[in-house]
Amino acid sequence: MDDNNEPQNAGGEGSEQNAHENPEQPAQAEPLELMFTDASGFQVSFRIKTSTKMSKAMNAFSTKTARDPATLRFLVDGQRVLPDDTPASVSCLSLPCVSA
Repeated sequence: MDDNNEPQNAGGEGSEQNAHENPEQPAQAEPLELMFTDASGFQVSFRIKTSTKMSKAMNAFSTKTARDPATLRFLVDGQRVLPDDTPASVSCLSLPCVSA
């Protein structure tokens, strides 16, 4: 019986915290559509979560365009995007276009 009381108490406290976190989590978990455009105007869009590393989308773009990922440079609003960046860290939430 003591075991039942502890999870309820922990759940009660956690549910208050989760109530505050739940509105934020779906916004972060929802996929974001990023449009990748190269210099010739070829466009490919990818849907990734805001916490996903950009390297995943970069590699997919290079595969679709049959180019070596090491030869491509990715930019968002004129700033270089690194493979370890995420859409949230490079402000892709308001400007979902990446230039390659």
